[in-house]
Amino acid sequence: MSAETINKEMDKLDKKKEEVEKAHKLFYMQRKLSSEILLVNDMNFLNKLDDLFEKIRNNEVIGTSPNGEPLTRKQETADLWKAIQQVKNGEIISMNEAIEESENWLK
Repeated sequence: MSAETINKEMDKLDKKKEEVEKAHKLFYMQRKLSSEILLVNDMNFLNKLDDLFEKIRNNEVIGTSPNGEPLTRKQETADLWKAIQQVKNGEIISMNEAIEESENWLK
């Protein structure tokens, strides 16, 4: 593995580490705010805060896509619904077809 490739991989890992740290900070802030919310009686404020946390959860990075891009909860849900729709539309292949296709990848 060349030094350039190693440096690129290290840069990718650094970016992923930053994303994880950012998500951890958001989670910590949410937990801290949640404990303070118990003292709040304003339902309008609480509803707005809940909407904010929902946006944070939807944009939370929960993994990586096959090409190494960050995958958000919102994107994963959209991909899941798309896959369900494809199955409903009959846009599927058999296990044997998948195996044959994967064997072509190695050629």
